[in-house]
Amino acid sequence: MSTDGMTLVCDLEVMNCAGMHTRVALLIFKKLESYKNCSASLTRKSSGYTADCRSVLDLLALGAAQGEVLTLSVLGENAETLQKELITLFENKFYEDDKEMLEEENDK
Repeated sequence: MSTDGMTLVCDLEVMNCAGMHTRVALLIFKKLESYKNCSASLTRKSSGYTADCRSVLDLLALGAAQGEVLTLSVLGENAETLQKELITLFENKFYEDDKEMLEEENDK
């Protein structure tokens, strides 16, 4: 299903202990690389800062700690699928407690 022109928005809580750090930013960045026709951003509710998910430095600049709420906005072809995959990363704490799943995500 194409969602061209429609932005999907949802709130996500950072649940992993270390918050937004390099490995987490790289997982998000790599996920976007699989979706060339999509764009995504995360906005830190407390500061209003918005990060482009195609930029590791932008994601790190969010400085989001455990418990903070970020707003995810996704636009483009296959936006629903990308949104679901990013939600899964957040809900699974970026696989910090699951070494096997973490290796699979890193290999993608």
